[in-house]
Parts: sequence; C-alpha cells; structure tokens
Amino acid sequence: MDVWVEREKMIRIMGADSGIKGIAVALLSGMITAVPLYALLPVAGVLLKKGSRVSNVLIFLCASASIRIPLLFFEISSLGAPFTLIKFGLNLLVVFAIAFIIEKLLSDQDKKAIYENADKL
Repeated sequence: MDVWVEREKMIRIMGADSGIKGIAVALLSGMITAVPLYALLPVAGVLLKKGSRVSNVLIFLCASASIRIPLLFFEISSLGAPFTLIKFGLNLLVVFAIAFIIEKLLSDQDKKAIYENADKL
C-alpha cells in the first residue's frame, strides 16, 4: 500500500476532510482483514504516513480487532443471529466512541508528533 496508493489519494479517501467516506473505508477495510493484530500495526503506520486521520486509523484497528466478517459468520452459526446483531451494534458504538474520544483528547502537538513518528517508519 505504501507504494501503490499515492499520498494525495489517501488524504482524499481517509484524511481529515474525508468525512463519512473515510469512516466507511476504515470500517470496511478493518472488517475484511483476516490477519493477526500484530500484522496490522505496520499497516496503521503506513496509513498515518500517508496522511490518514487519526480516528480513521483507530477505527481500522478497532474494527480489525473486534468486528471481522469471518468472525461474524462464526458467531451467527454458533450463537445465533440476534446475539450477533446486538454484539455487532454495540461493537460499532464502542469502536466509534474509542476513535473519536481519543482523537478529541489528543492535542494538535500530539497529533503532529504522531504524524512525524509515522514519517520516520
């Protein structure tokens, strides 16, 4: 992704002014991943390096950890659709709350430091 997607395009897709589109892309890309969490951290670094909004990167990581599509199918088959839908809805609320609260708590200086450290990768 570091080579395939240009910085300007990533800023349009998931940057500070991306709005709902950036949130949707972060959530969906997090949901379709099927790799261990430690493999997602370099991807998060690349997203930050390319100019993605901090909350979108957090949505991507949280969705990758808790709302994976293969996991949803397993939960539906073993625990039932009502339980899975309730858990999915609550997970969405928590993922968005975590991402936006953390972004609000970060000062502009903190965000600048995060982006500078990502550029060093």
